[in-house]
Amino acid sequence: MINTPLQPPPLSNEEIRHAFSLLDQVSQRSRIRAIAEQLVTNATPSATAFTELQQALVSPHQYHWRESRLAAWCLPNLSQSPHQRSIAIQTLADVVDKRYNPSLRSIVKRSALISFFIGLIAVHPLGLIALAITVYPIVHLFVRDAARSHAAQIRGEAVRALQTLQAVETLDLLTVAAVHDMRFVRLQARTALCHLLPLLTPAHYGMLRPSTLQLLSYLLNAPNELLVQRILEAFAKVGNRSVLSYVKVIARGKGKYGHLPHVRQAAVKAQLCIEERLRREQETRVLLRASQAEPARPEQLLRPAMTACQGMPEELLRAGQSGAQCEADIALAIIEDIKRRGDPRAIPFLKELVQLPSLPQAVATSAQECLAYLQARVELDRAAPSALSPETEAKLFQADGPPQAF
Repeated sequence: MINTPLQPPPLSNEEIRHAFSLLDQVSQRSRIRAIAEQLVTNATPSATAFTELQQALVSPHQYHWRESRLAAWCLPNLSQSPHQRSIAIQTLADVVDKRYNPSLRSIVKRSALISFFIGLIAVHPLGLIALAITVYPIVHLFVRDAARSHAAQIRGEAVRALQTLQAVETLDLLTVAAVHDMRFVRLQARTALCHLLPLLTPAHYGMLRPSTLQLLSYLLNAPNELLVQRILEAFAKVGNRSVLSYVKVIARGKGKYGHLPHVRQAAVKAQLCIEERLRREQETRVLLRASQAEPARPEQLLRPAMTACQGMPEELLRAGQSGAQCEADIALAIIEDIKRRGDPRAIPFLKELVQLPSLPQAVATSAQECLAYLQARVELDRAAPSALSPETEAKLFQADGPPQAF
């Protein structure tokens, strides 16, 4: 199957100005800068551009941090196939999630190098060592904070790229960044939420994590009026019982933005939609609930089916009160088997069976014949014990024909 490349949206004037602000800080010899210039001038980048941009984000320590930041801007503005778009979203999400904290080794190396150059100011060698040791802690803190700031710049640009790609599937990640991240990344994430939340539909109900809904409820007090309105509009589509109490506060005109008419109106609409959704869910549970029987004890899980009134064991062959044909056939089969085996121990049961008043005629006749046969055989055994073999004796006493000759 041929994947049709997805064309990025045309660059606005504001986006072009932002691109040039990033380009001016990157070396002219940088391959990432060459790709960015091609995108700004609407030229077609090379076939390897996507791989190069991805590598600059996957391995940021091999590139200058400004190159990685520029790569994050270039990636969503590149023509991509659907598969490449999925890879780009995953790469950018990893950039935001991993925070790109610098390694301790790189911080120590940079701090020691800067301290050494500061110590060169002293003429005496002992003064050089003493000054370098003295300023090292300060330089170490400075380098660490600078590295964290550079990482935040890369991650903030990755958040902007996810907004350009309209990656609704990263809302969980962006909501966490909008609350718990560094200030620069936090502001970028809140701006991205303002653009991605309107893309939600009722089909996304149940797909957001419960923690994401709680964080969005927390952001209802954020100093961003547009974000609050977008969150309320999203709650009308995907909100559940956990956010209903926060929405009711704004719908009653309370909270930080409850006094604003358009915000309060959005909260009232969200409240009605959530309550209607909960009512439908309750009706569905009532209509589809399973019938529950009284739980049985473990020893009764394999108990046989039985009536309230149990009979004696010898009454197990009595005819059914309904006179069903299947019960009569079963009784006839059992009597025929007893007759074939010729077991005299069944005589007492047959005597009780033939005395039952509601016994079917066919069963009663068969039982009487079997009883007479067994009684005759018992009398014969008492008079003259047979010395024949069991096979010969069975041939002599067959029920369905006269005795056969030897």
